Amino acid sequence: MKMMNKIILIKKFKTKYQVTFDNDQIIDFEPMIYTKHHLKLFQIFEKNEYDKLIEDNLYERYKRLGLQRLKRMQTKKELYDYLIDKEASIKIAKQLVYEFNEKRYLDDDAYTKIYVQLHQDQKGPKYLEQQLIKKGVEKAIVDSYMQQINELDILSNLIPKKIRLLNGKKSKKQILIKIKTDLLRLGFHSNKIDESIALCQNDIEEVDIRIVEKYFLKLRAKIKSQELSYEDKQKIFVKLYQKGFPQSLITKVIEQNI
Repeated sequence: MKMMNKIILIKKFKTKYQVTFDNDQIIDFEPMIYTKHHLKLFQIFEKNEYDKLIEDNLYERYKRLGLQRLKRMQTKKELYDYLIDKEASIKIAKQLVYEFNEKRYLDDDAYTKIYVQLHQDQKGPKYLEQQLIKKGVEKAIVDSYMQQINELDILSNLIPKKIRLLNGKKSKKQILIKIKTDLLRLGFHSNKIDESIALCQNDIEEVDIRIVEKYFLKLRAKIKSQELSYEDKQKIFVKLYQKGFPQSLITKVIEQNI
């Protein structure tokens, strides 16, 4: 005896049709699927017809979700992962990604171009490459856009801004170390950073004695004795010198604060 499934109840909602079958399945149907299959009360489906109906409905549901997601740009991998996360089958997720890609709703090349344009002034090529690879963009596409980035031009704008923010707050050595560390973290290449910093070093102001004194007081606070011993002074001197402060200013500050 063939397995049959009969519709025993239909409820219409604003965005769906809720259909109850005699196998106790209650399924929300997409309006397009409801119309396409001419669903009606007491309609009977053989197993293969029923399975096809359910598959068509799932495909249409995930297609709707995919189109909603595409209101913001996605890579093929991002959309695939999103559909899988929404419990779409691998088959449906792959079919929809293929369909959207064929219709140019998905375009990893265009996505990469816009992504680079939006982020290249604040993030370095290594960071951008890493993020795009994570998003599933083919390496050949990523490489083609990384080659178009003029890293020196970008750094020539970034570094002076960072110098202006740090001037008067740290020693020249500290400023140089911090800028390079920050730019490496942002994904710029070490040799490009060095080349760009070399052109901007004259913009770094000579350290003010008040900055040396601020660091001295921090170190002095860690020493509990009222008077500094010779060894204490030597330790403070070395630590301040390691931070890049001039010997003459360090000596002057220590003498003034004995």
